[in-house]
Amino acid sequence: MQPLRGIVVAAVEQAVAAPICTRHLGDLGARVIKVENRAGGDFARDYDDVVRGMSAYFAWANRNKESVALDLKHPAGREALARLVRRADVVVQNLAPGAAARLGLDPAELRAARPELITVDISGRAGAGRHRGTGPARRPAGPGRVTSVRGAVRSGMDVVATVLPLRTAVLPRSSAAFQQAIEARRQQGHGRTHQA
Repeated sequence: MQPLRGIVVAAVEQAVAAPICTRHLGDLGARVIKVENRAGGDFARDYDDVVRGMSAYFAWANRNKESVALDLKHPAGREALARLVRRADVVVQNLAPGAAARLGLDPAELRAARPELITVDISGRAGAGRHRGTGPARRPAGPGRVTSVRGAVRSGMDVVATVLPLRTAVLPRSSAAFQQAIEARRQQGHGRTHQA
């Protein structure tokens, strides 16, 4: 069963948390288009070279994805990203604090233009939400840990998972949160913003 078939995800991501999140969406049938830096791509590509010259981690975290390399410092690259975002149902990013806004990926602005859009901001740093400006998260997000997942669901309650193993905390809850957000969008016509 692929409940996310037909959903397009634009993912401006690298390293760990966002690639694992979008890998899961791809596993559920979403079309995930990964945007990589034109100068070398996702730095996780260089973690090792054990899978036919590619990083085992990169291959594992980025299965079921398409990839495009863009120079986001160049106007043509930013315009290509903007076109992709206009086609997307979901935008996921794990850029450094402030970088998303500079690239036109501020969730509030994206959703003001397209209320049906689902946006996901993932960070291992406390640069977003209520912890903005408080410095690094107590424990950076990584392959086996997550600092938190927050997102309003239909009941208005928060979905929270704090420093739990990634496979038991994030994947099932993020999958449920995405599916709830997509179902709410189908029924009510508006998306959600999630911060993790």
